[in-house]
Amino acid sequence: RIDNDFGQISPEDLSELQMTIGRGDGVAEQAQAVASGIQVALDKRMTAAKDAIEDLISSSHGDVNIGIRKCMKKQESPLPMLIVLQLNIEQAKTDGDEEKLRVLMHINTVINEELEKKVSRVRGLLNKLLRMEDASIRENLLRHHLTPVEVAAPPDEDFDTPPLAAALVPPSRLANGISQLVGDVDRQLRAAVGEADDRFEVLDRVRLIAKEARLIIGEVYGEAEMNAFGADLTPAFTALMAHKAKQEEPAPAGQPTAQTQVADLPPTQPLPPQTPAQA
Repeated sequence: RIDNDFGQISPEDLSELQMTIGRGDGVAEQAQAVASGIQVALDKRMTAAKDAIEDLISSSHGDVNIGIRKCMKKQESPLPMLIVLQLNIEQAKTDGDEEKLRVLMHINTVINEELEKKVSRVRGLLNKLLRMEDASIRENLLRHHLTPVEVAAPPDEDFDTPPLAAALVPPSRLANGISQLVGDVDRQLRAAVGEADDRFEVLDRVRLIAKEARLIIGEVYGEAEMNAFGADLTPAFTALMAHKAKQEEPAPAGQPTAQTQVADLPPTQPLPPQTPAQA
């Protein structure tokens, strides 16, 4: 049954399954059996996925985008290819093979873009924004989607009626999409890493995009719409903000902080490794 329905299994399904196993309740044993079946089905498809990736790499001198799209249409599920891609990307980084890494990253980007076409416009936009490191490019993309454009002439040209305008992504839909994304990401990361800081680093990146969008909404729609957007998102980031507040709590009286520990060490002693500062 799992083998026949493998194409319907999503990353979200795997995350839910891992959470069920982690709870250790009465259905954990059944969930583990399902996970084992999925692993068997996945292993059967890994060789074909590996061959497909190698074919794409070898044909990268041509129009690799067309090759990727054709390859994706043949796939029962994108999961095996995505797993093989990530393994190859990590190996290329380890080997210092810049050319292979460049090709693999391009293939990964195109595959994600193809997958985004199958999801809502808002989720596709958010997925794209999360991959962008340049803040100015993110700003341009957000502004393009949030700014209303004329979609029709005024209904009655005899009166001073403004033209009908609409944004590709209205603020309310963006707020709803961000809330859903935060919930999905948090659920998946809790299943994968528990309460580790990595979970909150990803959520903080989503929050950064929300803050950038809020500023643009204020410019385009005004303060009232900006405040409504922020209020709609407040519940989504409750766990993240609680974590950040906990990280910023002062050390108990008499207990030195990491900074004072470093400062108080004699010069002849090696300094302890410093943990990255929290955002």
